[in-house]
Amino acid sequence: MIICDVGRALAVLSIPLVLWVGGLSFAQVLAVAFADGTLYVLFALAESSAIPKVVPWEQLTAALGQNEARVRGASMLGRPIGGALFGIARGLPFLADAVSSGLSVLTLSFIRSEFQEERTRSMRTLREEVREGLAWLWRQPFLRGTALIAAGGNLINQALTLTVIVLSKDRGASPGLIGLLLGFFGVGGLLGSLVAPWVQRRVRARTVVVGTIWLGGVLLALIGASPFVLAPGPLVGLRSSRRPVGTWWSRRTSSP
Repeated sequence: MIICDVGRALAVLSIPLVLWVGGLSFAQVLAVAFADGTLYVLFALAESSAIPKVVPWEQLTAALGQNEARVRGASMLGRPIGGALFGIARGLPFLADAVSSGLSVLTLSFIRSEFQEERTRSMRTLREEVREGLAWLWRQPFLRGTALIAAGGNLINQALTLTVIVLSKDRGASPGLIGLLLGFFGVGGLLGSLVAPWVQRRVRARTVVVGTIWLGGVLLALIGASPFVLAPGPLVGLRSSRRPVGTWWSRRTSSP
């Protein structure tokens, strides 16, 4: 997790530095986006695996919900702030992002609990372990289905973010207003993470997964058909509220 955050900080910091000397290219933006996204995935996987090791089993449900709420809360505040900073100076939000990664490294260093159990060195290659993991996942119908849905959903969510930015800009929205609209992603996610434990106790997992898929499709159509500048905000927020519910269900089901 620390290595990933250090790498993300250095990658993102390269943008304001190159902007300062006046040589930023689209290729660099793509490279930084790829590096930042890849390291974020690795960080998130390590984080999910570490949570059961640093909290007691009886507190795992609350910890998963609180961690999801933390992520969504940061998204809710970060995107409007990022839009406002971009309106002041193009490199400012990237500088703030690099600083936040540095703060993450600092706070991680304060955690004294072991993030994983003692384990013996495996004699198998990484390819063999990946093959075994995929084979195990394929034998779990619920986890297999949710993994495929999550993969497709992530692809749509990235395209949706870009779509909201382009539509808003075409309708005359300022960078600050676009950031505010993107903040609804975090608002919806935060609300979804808060209701996820309640849903888990009362609704079957299959119903949650199928229901959120249909809801997401309907909301996508409404977002595309909406003619107003501010209208996509609440709609993307409602759509984002589906994800933490499904994510929480998947993590809870796959936990020991």
